[in-house]
Formats: sequence, C-alpha cells, structure tokens
Amino acid sequence: MRRILAAVVAVLLINIFSVRAQTTVDMLYFEARAGLGFNLDADGTPHAGPSVDYLNFHMAGHLSPTVSYRLRQRFTKPLYSPDYPLNGTDFLWLDWAPSDKWHFSAGKLPVLLGGFEWDTAPIDVYYWSGFCNHVAEVYALGTQAFWSPVEGHTFSFQATQSPWSRGTWDCFAYNLGWTGRIAPWWKTIWTVNYMEDVLHGGMQYISLGNRFEAGRMALELDWTDREAIHRQQRSLTDMTFIGRLVYDAGNWNVFLKGGYDVNDALNASPDGVAFDYNYPAGLEYIYAGGGLEYFPLGNRNLRVHFFLMTDNLQKALCTQAGLTWRFHIIDKP
Repeated sequence: MRRILAAVVAVLLINIFSVRAQTTVDMLYFEARAGLGFNLDADGTPHAGPSVDYLNFHMAGHLSPTVSYRLRQRFTKPLYSPDYPLNGTDFLWLDWAPSDKWHFSAGKLPVLLGGFEWDTAPIDVYYWSGFCNHVAEVYALGTQAFWSPVEGHTFSFQATQSPWSRGTWDCFAYNLGWTGRIAPWWKTIWTVNYMEDVLHGGMQYISLGNRFEAGRMALELDWTDREAIHRQQRSLTDMTFIGRLVYDAGNWNVFLKGGYDVNDALNASPDGVAFDYNYPAGLEYIYAGGGLEYFPLGNRNLRVHFFLMTDNLQKALCTQAGLTWRFHIIDKP
C-alpha cells in the first residue's frame, strides 16, 4: 500500500516539474450550516438550543494544465488525537489527468463506498443512517485511479487507509467502483470493498446506490451488504438499506428519508467480539423523517431548511430549522 502511494505521488511530482507550473486558484469559499433544534424525548422531556453544524473552507485550482489540487477543511470537526492531525481535513489531494479518459489522485480522499447518502457532502445531509453514524473516518489517506471509457460511465480503483483504522498503520481498504447510468432515468454508484480493521479482521462490502429520476421526482435507494471474511456469518444479517424521495419544485425541495440497519447478534466470536468492527453485533436501527429546503436567491449560496425525524433507539422526535450559506472569494467559471 505504501509503495503504491509513493509511486503515484512520484508520478504526480514528475509531471508537475516536467511542465512549467503556473499555480492558479479556481475556487475559494467558506460555507456554514447552523440551526435551532428542538428534541422531544420519549418521556416527554423537551430540549432546545442553537447549533453550528458545519463550518468548511474550500479551495481548488491547478498547478499545471493537467495537475489540479483540492482542499476542504472542516473547522467544526475536532481532531481524534494529536497523532492524526488531518482528522479535520476532508479533502487534500493532487490529481493528474493525462487524458480525458484517465486521471489519478493521491492524498486525503473520500473513501469510495457506494451509496448516495455516503457520496453526498455532509453539509447537505440532515440525519444519517446508523451505519454512517458509526464510521470513524469517511476520508482517508490513499491513492486512486479513474477510467472513463465512454461519457457518463466511470470505473475506479482506490487503495487507502481503512476508515476503521483510526489513523493506525497496516490497516487498509481496497475499493472498486462504477458510477454511471443503466438508463437515462437510472443513475448508479456501485462498489465492491475490502475493509481491514485494527483487530486485523476483514469485511467485504457490496454497496449498490441507485437514483431513479422522473421529472421533478427522484428516488434514491442505497443497499449495503457486509460479510465477514473467513468467519461464519449468515447472508443478509449485516446490512443497511436507505430510501430517500425528493420532489424538486424549483426553489423548493421536499424530501422523505428513512432506513434500516441491522447486524445480527450471532455475528460475533465466542469471546463476544463483533465481526463487524464498525457496526455492533445485535444492533437494529430503524429511522424515518422528512423535511424541506428553500433557496431564496435561486442558487446554492443561501438555503433555508427544516426537518424532523425519529428512530427506534432514542425514540425522540428531533426537529431543526436552520440556514446554510456560502461566501465566495474566488469563483472562476
């Protein structure tokens, strides 16, 4: 893994210095999301208060005609430990695109795991599946290659630190993906993954993200099956299913979202250690909710949102009304 990463970085550096570099900044902006929340516990106890959910800094540009860079720093995400100082950095990579069909990246990358919830920027997700709520690191150090043989279809290979590693060494993830369309109305994000964890176990994932579009309506259906490698586990006993229905009414979006996560209590070793390091054995999570978004300026620079949701674990009714805004410093067309 470290040899592969070093080789890709070397190729990127050779390409940078072989072409006279002229660094440009194409995009530079801040974005934030804040809201006023109200929760009603199962026993009727109310809780209310403001929160700042996200404050992000974005920068992207070029070092040469074929080499670009990308940075997203999240200031509302604390460091996990002093040994992992990039914990608050979502994106930090160099990308080399030698042709229209190939490009290669190295740095801190979003781990390639299928599904539209996983692929969506966190600032645009108001409540998460149980699986995503348990992930230690959605972004990890590594390298990736993308191949686009025809327009609208991209195949990818990625090798990164495992998202279950918590910054430790010798713990990797290997991911294959396809992003494309089966039909004009059917978009896909499908992946096959092998994830290691700090206990030196391995999990194989099959993740199928699907988006069906019909006029102003869109239905996203994500399904992930998780199987323990070389350990006895019944099929379809550790999985996640997510459904999201969206109606786009111009400056308004209305959505419904719910899901089901389960990991059977039998998916553990005799000493009680769960096969799945990320999602505990014996946990079943059911949640549902909905909300609306309003874009008063007719663009993404200002958004008003409201949502409510509940689940089977906390059994509370959670609501929030809030704002998302973006302040552009540089925004080249």
